[in-house]
Amino acid sequence: LGEPQQAATSELQGAGFQVRLASAYSTSVPKGDVVSESPAPGTSAAYGSTVTVTVSLGPPDVAAPDLVGDTFAQAESALSDVGLIYGSLTTPGGLSLNGVAQYLGSNVVVVGQSVVPGSEVPVGSAINLVLAPGS
Repeated sequence: LGEPQQAATSELQGAGFQVRLASAYSTSVPKGDVVSESPAPGTSAAYGSTVTVTVSLGPPDVAAPDLVGDTFAQAESALSDVGLIYGSLTTPGGLSLNGVAQYLGSNVVVVGQSVVPGSEVPVGSAINLVLAPGS
């Protein structure tokens, strides 16, 4: 488990097993690596029998939320709800707000984001935010 699909397949075929491939999304196993085998490693199986190797497709995609108009806290929560994080935080003029935005609370709102709302992005992706004073 956790090894590249090609290595697992070669090892199983070399030991006399047939291999059937399946796939599944995983946030913990890199794309192309083995998530699971059935029967499980260490289990007895007849020579020539079939072992199903499930290979990671990587993390699933999610729709990027529309964050424009949200306070920084609301945007952070909306990103977290779908498994995303914020990346760089800047002002419209490009001044970095990384490390200080969380202290500004409802005094700043999102006026721009690096990913078009509704676009599919992998879970765990970072979306850069442009923040400006709230009204």
